[in-house]
Amino acid sequence: MLDTGIAVPEVVNLVFFKLVRSKTKFWQMVGRGTRLCPDLFALGKHKEFFYIFDYCQNLEFFSQNPETTDGALGESLGKRLFKTRLELIGGLDRKLAGVVNEGPEKALASFMAGRTLSANQIEFVSLIVEHLTEHGVMDAGLLYESPFTDLNPQGPEAVFNSVQVGALVALLDDVRARAVA
Repeated sequence: MLDTGIAVPEVVNLVFFKLVRSKTKFWQMVGRGTRLCPDLFALGKHKEFFYIFDYCQNLEFFSQNPETTDGALGESLGKRLFKTRLELIGGLDRKLAGVVNEGPEKALASFMAGRTLSANQIEFVSLIVEHLTEHGVMDAGLLYESPFTDLNPQGPEAVFNSVQVGALVALLDDVRARAVA
């Protein structure tokens, strides 16, 4: 219950799944969505709205008629992630073919194989692919610079676990070694 004593400015979805018949409590709960939150969606993209999902007709009980929308009818997140993974793996075949040799292509494909990667992880790997495509090799220190830190300022450790970071660094070292050889 988001009524008294809580301030979470990041709230953008309020779900009423309980009857509320106290006008004071109702407005306290609605007020949780009104808290301003700068840079919530990205740098310079502040919270400007929130949604109310009312399954118990509390809005009607208090005679509130806010603007409504039908919502977006897009593909599910799971389907979008799956398609992105397929595109990324297919992109590895196309982008890295002939960059140095087949090593980077196989290494990145094997890094992704058997893993369920998040959207940020997929984007991170995609940035590595772009860099390798353009430059042929990549120093692991670049993982701590833009554009990689644009995904997370703390670098790859905030996107991957330590084993995965080690695997990425080893992969980049292997690509460099093969390029020199």
